[in-house]
Amino acid sequence: MKNICLIFGGNSYENEVSVITTFFVEKVLISNFRIFTVYKKNNKFYICKKLLNFEKIANFAKSHFHEVFFCENGFVYKKSGRKVNVDCVINCCHGGEGENGAIAGMMECFGIPYTSAGVYPSSLFMDKCLTKVFLRYYKIPTLPFLSAIGEIDYSAVEKIGYPIVVKPARLGSSIGIDIAFNADELQKAIAFASGFDDKLLLEKGLTSFSELNCAAYKRGSEIIISEIEEIVNGSKLYDFGTKYIHNDVIRNIPADISEECKEKVIAYTRKIYEKAELEGVIRVDFLLDKIENKVYVNEVNVVPGSLAFYLFKKKGISFSELLFDLIREGIEKAKAYQKEIPISPNGILLKMSEESFEDGVKK
Repeated sequence: MKNICLIFGGNSYENEVSVITTFFVEKVLISNFRIFTVYKKNNKFYICKKLLNFEKIANFAKSHFHEVFFCENGFVYKKSGRKVNVDCVINCCHGGEGENGAIAGMMECFGIPYTSAGVYPSSLFMDKCLTKVFLRYYKIPTLPFLSAIGEIDYSAVEKIGYPIVVKPARLGSSIGIDIAFNADELQKAIAFASGFDDKLLLEKGLTSFSELNCAAYKRGSEIIISEIEEIVNGSKLYDFGTKYIHNDVIRNIPADISEECKEKVIAYTRKIYEKAELEGVIRVDFLLDKIENKVYVNEVNVVPGSLAFYLFKKKGISFSELLFDLIREGIEKAKAYQKEIPISPNGILLKMSEESFEDGVKK
């Protein structure tokens, strides 16, 4: 029986969302694998016993958990020194280290297979401004924008034209997002977003729109595209509170949109997955301008909530099938990357002395 490790938590505003994702993943996999749930709290990792207990996580106390350290091919219990080899890690950390490439990088350092996108695309799509640059390069429609760090050039921002949406550049799930319809509101929105990140994305807002979500993952050489979801929110911002707390929106799966629009959403989702050399499950969020009937890519999530299983369910793919595919792909990907680079002595160190450092090392 394979050892599967679920990593969740992390320094993220979406910490609690990752707990819910992990609960559902563990529930599906528990009868087929030996499951280890590892909770990241601040800069440490802790093992949770058996099925998750929401109350224990919410009222975290170290006495309820065992601290562990990741190492080559697995992790070690701090107290006993017992090592557990890990066949594959399922990354359930939303936002923060889970989506910025840190978890992926740590797994690669220790040679542990994992299921999410790699280091480079993760860090790219965690930054909404860099995401826009990527989209523009590949001629994928996205709304006009400016990125800003530090002092704001308000005259340049206002050239975008109101309404202007202000977002922290490196946070997920629309945390810290606001929309401005005039100069006073713009100042307030910038002050609000700056409390979450010192880098901001300022983009043109739409006045009549709905949001579309489409997910994808890889099965062998095939990219599986999910059903499209339409979120009808009365042309308001679909922010963190709306998404996870109030949940007072209408969700249409499949989306009630034209065939032309569906084809574009699917094509852009596939193109993003291919061009960014993505792995694991991703979800692309779109905005549909109802006035011009035009689709824009809003952002790309490399660790979507609940791993977007509900979008694949409508295509006849069960959550267990999705997870089994991800584990298989993660293990196969690791085999391809786990080739040792031959490092053979070539005499450089033998020729070095303390005095030779005065001339430096030429490369």
